Amino acid sequence: MNDAPRIGVLLCAHNGAAYIDEQLASLAAQEQLPHCLEIHDWGSSDDSCARVQQWLEAERMPAALFRHPQAPGPCASFIRSLELMLQRHPELTHVMFCDQDDRWHSRRVARYADAVAGPQAPDLLFSDLDLIDGDGERLADSFYRRPGSPFSWPVGLDDADVFLVNPVVGMSMIISRPLAERLVSHGDGPWPMHDWGAVMLCRLYHCRWEFLPEVLGSYRQHGANLRGASSASGAGASLGRLRERIRSIHDLGHWCRTHAADDRGGTLVPTTRWQALHCAAVSRNLRWWYRMVLSSLLLLLWPRKGATRD
Repeated sequence: MNDAPRIGVLLCAHNGAAYIDEQLASLAAQEQLPHCLEIHDWGSSDDSCARVQQWLEAERMPAALFRHPQAPGPCASFIRSLELMLQRHPELTHVMFCDQDDRWHSRRVARYADAVAGPQAPDLLFSDLDLIDGDGERLADSFYRRPGSPFSWPVGLDDADVFLVNPVVGMSMIISRPLAERLVSHGDGPWPMHDWGAVMLCRLYHCRWEFLPEVLGSYRQHGANLRGASSASGAGASLGRLRERIRSIHDLGHWCRTHAADDRGGTLVPTTRWQALHCAAVSRNLRWWYRMVLSSLLLLLWPRKGATRD
């Protein structure tokens, strides 16, 4: 029993009152409770904190709420919260990321605990999800196999295409403590989001990974999603996000050249437009039509030589 994984759940919140009650209820309903739950609220102006506090008083869970005055951004907020959690809980072996607006299936923690036990356990594990709308109604039975999904089945992290498109939804992820510490220590990386940073570091440092084809959570799609399965927003906003994403890919190659411990950054990360196009063309994670779309965008939007992030 002493070798059982000790899993911490990290939930970051910001103005999440509309959905956080449902997420907290799904955490309390887990067949196996996590070792601890930390809820970090970053400057909410709604009653998110009051709802969390009421839930903490009603539920008997090893959980705590931490309030921060202002959010430095969703990626930096998660990484900073992760750093604080690891400092407070040196006994943790794994961390699960939790969003304020999704819903966990009741067997999720228990299933992940089984999957990450043992000496050959993965450093990063993720699963399939179903999709729900703002009212909790089912939109799709599978995130990866739904009509219109850009991903092939099954997805994996062995290809360099993970530096172009993140195949892992953060709320479906559990990471080992060593990978979590690596993410914290490389918090200055040009990660578009914390979960994508974990995926890229897993690939860059040849960590073990595993994909569970089971649906173990509900990924909510609504108008306030920072990231999501839908791209129904305006064309201008979508183009801006794509341009920023490609700039992040460009910056990542340069970051890896200066931060990687050996030459892995130069061999795994696309540092030129043509390397990025090759990664897109040979991708095993992406369907053919998305490879074509991505290749066209790389041709059009790749930063000019010498361009740097503002």
